[in-house]
Amino acid sequence: MEEQLIDDLLDATDALLADDAPGWQAGEEDDCVTPRLDKQLLPLVRQQAYELQQLSSQLASLKDALEERKLIEKAKSLLMTHQGMQEEQAWQTLRKMAMDKNQRMVEIARALLMVKAIWPLTPKE
Repeated sequence: MEEQLIDDLLDATDALLADDAPGWQAGEEDDCVTPRLDKQLLPLVRQQAYELQQLSSQLASLKDALEERKLIEKAKSLLMTHQGMQEEQAWQTLRKMAMDKNQRMVEIARALLMVKAIWPLTPKE
């Protein structure tokens, strides 16, 4: 939804800059000041729309990174619980598996959590 709003704002700004959209003009016979589109503000609106789009993209990226971190933490916790590992050992195990398989740690974590979901494990005592 945010992306659509940003795209609409950019399109409207482009149209206004190109004089494709009707602006508000002051009437010649009017004594009062009527709204008039100030073209000096349009670059500012465009810049703000661009910054909003960048922030939205950055937010999505940060959300993805947080979700990946959560998966890795769950997999690490699984190793600690079911294999009796310390936190550092579990981290190193995930890291080594990722390097050995030439995959990202989050992919190893996902695979480990999928195995847990289909194969009930009992904690190591």
